[in-house]
Amino acid sequence: QVQNLLKAILDDHVPAVKVAPENVPKIAESLLSGQWTHDHPITAEDAQALGMPIEVGLPEEIYGLMDLYPQQGSTTPTVEYIPQPYPPTPKSVPTRPSAN
Repeated sequence: QVQNLLKAILDDHVPAVKVAPENVPKIAESLLSGQWTHDHPITAEDAQALGMPIEVGLPEEIYGLMDLYPQQGSTTPTVEYIPQPYPPTPKSVPTRPSAN
């Protein structure tokens, strides 16, 4: 199913041919091989080497639109550094209740 959907997307010629028909099998095989994951994304160079038609950068209009909606910078890091190995946690000694 995924292979058929991928080939349909790559064969899409509306409004124009995007991927050369001779590159479709090679691209489909590479994308479905398991090489590309969220841990190993496809870079612009990888996509070009596969024969995918890509463009890098954004049109100036997009930057103008982004300027209309400024975002506050984050002051709190989203990732916290935790040194390894973890420092040992102190073990609590069980206490007996007082006999009062």
